[in-house]
Amino acid sequence: MMKKLFCAFLDFAQFAKRRSNITSPEFTNSLSESDAIFCPSMSCFFSRLAGWVIRSKKQLIEGQNLASSTDKQFVNSGSNGKRSRPTFGFFAKGRYNLLILLISPLFIYALARFCHFQTDGFKLSKLRISSKSAAFPPSPKAEELLLQKFTYLGRGKQSFAFLGEDQQTVLKLFNNSYQRRIFWASFLPHSAKRISYLQSKLNLLHQSYFLAWEELKEETALLHLQLGSSLQASKRVVLIDKLGISHSLDLSTCHFALQRKGALAYPYLSHLMAQGRVREAQEALRSLIALLLKRCEKGIADRDPLIRTNAGFLDGKPFFIDLGPFSKTDRIAPGEEIGNITTALKEWLKKNHPSLVPPLEAMIHEIPSS
Repeated sequence: MMKKLFCAFLDFAQFAKRRSNITSPEFTNSLSESDAIFCPSMSCFFSRLAGWVIRSKKQLIEGQNLASSTDKQFVNSGSNGKRSRPTFGFFAKGRYNLLILLISPLFIYALARFCHFQTDGFKLSKLRISSKSAAFPPSPKAEELLLQKFTYLGRGKQSFAFLGEDQQTVLKLFNNSYQRRIFWASFLPHSAKRISYLQSKLNLLHQSYFLAWEELKEETALLHLQLGSSLQASKRVVLIDKLGISHSLDLSTCHFALQRKGALAYPYLSHLMAQGRVREAQEALRSLIALLLKRCEKGIADRDPLIRTNAGFLDGKPFFIDLGPFSKTDRIAPGEEIGNITTALKEWLKKNHPSLVPPLEAMIHEIPSS
């Protein structure tokens, strides 16, 4: 709980820093539509909160004044009898302080989670990685592509994705979540087993990235991979986050991949069918099956083989979008493997493009079982 509260304070501090110059014309002009809604809403919320606190204090002061007035009347009357002191509702002084003490951390934590939702959890501290692996020197083309600005595109389990100004290049910045978990686990008693598990997960990720670069570079449309200090000098890139705020990131402090951007498989097939290009859609399915078969023939397994989100098409050719689920294996039956992977695709085609189901089934039937 203390860790979450500490992270919440960090998130809140970062968000407050971002919003500190919100009245400047330069910042106001850069606000996105979500900002235009968010800012007045938060102003209204804080004004209501301030009003609630002021009213509560006013009620408490009025209650204390009334109690003092009653005491004076009681003394002046010379009464020796007993009387009951009036109570003033829930906001008696002790209860009021206790309420503020209890609500403040919860309010700050809730606000931090709201800020986390607004930014998709992105912050530069999640990108900096201390461990160093083998490095691959960037090509001149990759160096040139890194000169452009990158705008927030989305996030996955392992990375934050940013789209280049050319609308054709995606910069994937790998999340250091496993390293952060290992760091916090090191403070806990009897954490050796937990740390070993997290380290093995981190090693699997690095092995997957290596496989993608070494054996599936064309199949993943990779342009550059950095898992170490491959840059000769500190190189900075400009990132624009979900709120439209610019950040300058030193690429030598993080792990990242540079990948070409394509269209997701399902929308691509729907686009071809909507234009009546049935033959091209069938060829796209055939090339997709060929891509899956090629991976199997190389003895590479995919732990997350979801075509809907992890496969796409680039210049009419299929490619793997996700770089994280690959691993070496010698126990792949291509026919069974591809049959299982394409089950969800087949169900989607039945609902949206049933004429493509028979050709797909015929292609799968042609795949050798071993």
